[in-house]
Amino acid sequence: MLVPVGAILVMAHGAMLYSRAPHDTEAMVAHLGKVSAYLVLLTALMKMASADMLERIRAEQALGRMNEALEGSGGGAHRSTRVRERDAARRNCGATTG
Repeated sequence: MLVPVGAILVMAHGAMLYSRAPHDTEAMVAHLGKVSAYLVLLTALMKMASADMLERIRAEQALGRMNEALEGSGGGAHRSTRVRERDAARRNCGATTG
């Protein structure tokens, strides 16, 4: 998408080089070409940003589904075991340093 923007800008600058006054036809075509190129660039950037956001949302949803599946299949019991082990290790560490 950036190639057409570059081509339009090159043509617009070329037209501006051949203009004789700020308000002649070549200058007006050049300004119109530059505005068009920047609008195409803005549209392309918006499209890329929306695609990136959609991909991110889908990835977050998939991660949420995986977490729910993990918790539903006994992951919660594993987690509570890990929490008990952590708490015991903290108490043990506190007893040895206190």
